[in-house]
Amino acid sequence: MKNNPASRNFNKKEPQTFWGKLRIRFGFSYRCFRLDIRTLLACQCLTDDFRHQLKSIRLGNTFPVGWYTYPFLEHLESCELSEMQIFEWGGGNSSLMWARKGRMVVTVESSAEWIEYVRNQSSYLPNLTLLYAQDHDAYINYIKDYSASDIIVIDGRWRYDCAVAAVSSIPVTSLIIVDNSEWCPDTCSLLQSKGYSRFDFPGFGPSNQFTWCTSIFFKDLNHPLLNPVRPPFSLGCVSAEQAEYMFVGEHEGSLAAKDNS
Repeated sequence: MKNNPASRNFNKKEPQTFWGKLRIRFGFSYRCFRLDIRTLLACQCLTDDFRHQLKSIRLGNTFPVGWYTYPFLEHLESCELSEMQIFEWGGGNSSLMWARKGRMVVTVESSAEWIEYVRNQSSYLPNLTLLYAQDHDAYINYIKDYSASDIIVIDGRWRYDCAVAAVSSIPVTSLIIVDNSEWCPDTCSLLQSKGYSRFDFPGFGPSNQFTWCTSIFFKDLNHPLLNPVRPPFSLGCVSAEQAEYMFVGEHEGSLAAKDNS
C-alpha cells in the first residue's frame, strides 16, 4: 500500500492519523472562526482590518471592475454608456472600468499610491484623465471644469462637500452615484433635499467580505443609466438554454410559435 503512488498522493492531501486529521480540521475551523470574528469586528467599526489592497479584481475573464456592489455592476452590464462622460472623485479599478464603458473619464484622486496604481494600469486607455489633489478645495472644485459630465461618481474623500459642489455645478440631466451610501446619510439627505430621487443597490461586491450599498441619484428619467438596452445580466447566472427545462410549454415565443403552426 505504501508503494502505491495514488496512496502517497492521498496521504499528502489527507493525513491518515487521528492527530493529523484533527490538526487539519482545527486549522480549517480556526481560519473560518478568525475570518468571522474579523468580519464582525469590522462591521461594528471595532477594527480596520479590511483595508483595500492594490490588486486587480476581475470577474471571470472580464476587465477589472469597480468596487461597487454586484447588483450595481450587474445593472451596468445592461446599460449603453459609450457616449457618456464620467467624472469621479476617488480612483482605482472603477476608473479602468468607466474608461472601458464611457467616452471620456476624469478621475480626481487624493492618494499618491492609488493614482500611481491607476496610471500604471491605464497606459492603453487614452480616454482616461487622472488628476491628483490632496488639498481639500482643489479636490472639490475640479468639478467646475467638468460640470457637463453625464455621470458624477462620489467615491473618495470629503463626500458631503463633493455632493454640495456637484449639485451647484451640474445640469439636471446628470446622474450622481454615491458608493458606500449607507455610511453617508447626510450626503444622501442633501441630494434628496435638492430634488434627486434615489435608487439603492445593496449587496456584496468585490474586495470586501461584508455587504454595502451603491446608490444612484437622478432627476432625469431618460438618463441611459436608468434605461437598460440589453437583457438582464446576473453574475454567475445559468443561461436560458441551460434553464429551458424549467419553462417547458411556457418559454418565451412558444405562443407565437403555436399561432404560426
